[in-house]
Amino acid sequence: MRGYGKLSERNIQDAMREVRLALLEADVNYQVTREFLKRVQEKAAGEHAESDFTLVGPDAVLMLEVKGGIVERSEFGEWIYRKKSGELVRRSHRGPIDQVRSAWYALKNHVSEKRL
Repeated sequence: MRGYGKLSERNIQDAMREVRLALLEADVNYQVTREFLKRVQEKAAGEHAESDFTLVGPDAVLMLEVKGGIVERSEFGEWIYRKKSGELVRRSHRGPIDQVRSAWYALKNHVSEKRL
């Protein structure tokens, strides 16, 4: 999905189809897959496109946050995101680890709520 800038509805549908198939092939419960994809799709519309991966296995979950540019942390604890060219994209107090952590808790809470 890298290089799209903003995600279109078509980009989201294509990506969701691939993720849905991968999760179902990995024997992830259909209802968990459906609800997870619904939440991802709602959040993805209009968001900046980055490559994020969630691998769900029978005993573990692996979540990766992939950045297509340069990510650095300032001496003041601020995260600085730049394109590969060095052009500033944004500054944030939320870093890649925070993004993965919040995604992990959202998935964990969803599974707990559904008692799956």
